[in-house]
Amino acid sequence: MIPANTLTTATRAACGLTLLLAGCSPPPMPVSLAPANVRAGASDPDIYPLTVGMSWTYRLTQTKDGLENPTPGAMSSRVVSVENRNGIKVAKVERTYGANVIPATAATQGTDGVVLARWEATAATQARLLPLSGVSATQQDRAYPEGELTTSLRILQFPLKADASWTGRVWTFAKETLTATGWESLTVPAGTYRSWHVTHRLTYEDGRFDTLGYWYAPGIGMVKAHEENTLIFNDKPVKYSVDGILTGVKH
Repeated sequence: MIPANTLTTATRAACGLTLLLAGCSPPPMPVSLAPANVRAGASDPDIYPLTVGMSWTYRLTQTKDGLENPTPGAMSSRVVSVENRNGIKVAKVERTYGANVIPATAATQGTDGVVLARWEATAATQARLLPLSGVSATQQDRAYPEGELTTSLRILQFPLKADASWTGRVWTFAKETLTATGWESLTVPAGTYRSWHVTHRLTYEDGRFDTLGYWYAPGIGMVKAHEENTLIFNDKPVKYSVDGILTGVKH
């Protein structure tokens, strides 16, 4: 853990840019996984399945300026609830990272894509989802008549279209652009999958940039992630790179 007082305000915010590589428990029981040539005609939403009880386990590796850096070694996520809010699927996903349980994620799936945000729950009220700025205004008004907007990220845009680009999150110090690269065959410990590749480019105000990449397989979800973050440590940039690969999935 990097001491907060060594980071600039912009860099502290940058530490929280990524939403996907955070979340670990013992691997689920082995299951039969679909090969790369299966489910080629699956519908767009099938690429990010949200079913109660579904869970994923990933192996993590990390480097710091190109050198191996210790990590908890694994992460896991699990869908604990799913609601249908006026035609929009809203799922609560719990995540653990090593021994740490981190804030739950809200995964919202509509006709135009998948959006991630933080799930807010308090002891005084039933768990609720903050409105998502990535959902179209019409859908948002129907799904979330109350509440305030919070940071969110559209990770997938439907219909799936190679070379399509869209705006991600925007800050005073950085902006994010996502681009759908297209289908690729990808082999990970859990199997070989026909995967949809999406890249994220984080461009900072000083001209630096980081690249993130995610691969999603029909009926499975995320099978691989690559995240880069450049942190300013004692006025010097330090490049961290984290890779997560799917080792098991349980439906």
